[in-house]
Amino acid sequence: MPDHVDPGDANKALFMNLVFMLSSSALQQLGHMPGPDGSPAEVNLEGAQVSIDMLDMLKAKTSGNLDAAETSMLEETLSSLQMAYFQAAQGAGEGGPESAAARQPAAEEPAPENAPRQTPGASADGEGAPATDAATRHEPRFHKSYGG
Repeated sequence: MPDHVDPGDANKALFMNLVFMLSSSALQQLGHMPGPDGSPAEVNLEGAQVSIDMLDMLKAKTSGNLDAAETSMLEETLSSLQMAYFQAAQGAGEGGPESAAARQPAAEEPAPENAPRQTPGASADGEGAPATDAATRHEPRFHKSYGG
């Protein structure tokens, strides 16, 4: 074994290991990998989205600083995780903003057809104060949507 390890080789290995760790975390959070005891993993879409967002941030921050193999690995990993997230979200009934209405509690009365429609983040007086209607209480916590 050589006494001197090339820092470039060590950094490449560390980078690829980091991508692997984050992708493994996302896959487990999406229910694609068993838990530590071999039982099926619990699906955690918010946790998976954070892991995917971290990989997306790495891609943005390392743009132009990776070799072809590193770039390819990162892009392919991101693409496959985003597709897996999209499929898991569809399976969980959380297909994005278009399904937000379906997630509202059934106990709420629908607004009359002639009632003015209030957009999230706006108040009835139009001054931009946050609205507190049912639609804004049920908005997804994360803003990214994979697969659209």
